[in-house]
Amino acid sequence: MMRRFIPLLIFTVFALIAAVALLKREHPDMPDETAARALPALPLVALDNPLQPFTAAEYRGTVMLLNVFASWCLPCLEEMGELQALAERFPDLAMHGMVWNDSPENIHAFLRKHGNPFTHLWRDTTGQSAIALGLRGVPETYLIDARGRIIYHLPGPLDAATREDILTPRIARALEDKDAR
Repeated sequence: MMRRFIPLLIFTVFALIAAVALLKREHPDMPDETAARALPALPLVALDNPLQPFTAAEYRGTVMLLNVFASWCLPCLEEMGELQALAERFPDLAMHGMVWNDSPENIHAFLRKHGNPFTHLWRDTTGQSAIALGLRGVPETYLIDARGRIIYHLPGPLDAATREDILTPRIARALEDKDAR
């Protein structure tokens, strides 16, 4: 009689382990696999000038927030106010927008309508930057310290609680560390 339940018990144990692993990975307080790794080479070009490449070395010594977004993405629209709040609170933070799978015309119209928190706008014309970052979808946000390391990765939209409780202290710390160098 007991032997009939062994496969069910084994399946239940594996399902619980998988569920816990997924929940732990998506929790914003948990570091993920990109934490404290070097920003990979990103073959990006300026949104309005395909001859101007992104060079990570050019931004070394600068704390940078890289937000991957698109004009057709509703969660991207929802987080624009949170990104604007960060830009206003941290004027020394370089706010980079990486446009994914969208046209310059659509992006300009989107930013005119909803505000532009970005100091730099880049385009991933080949898809190689998305692959290098391990992009899962849009939006995604990466905080890069002055040494060029990704110190925080937020898959999904930025909300007020995450901005205040998680991202703001990390940005402040990264800016302090940069100034202490």
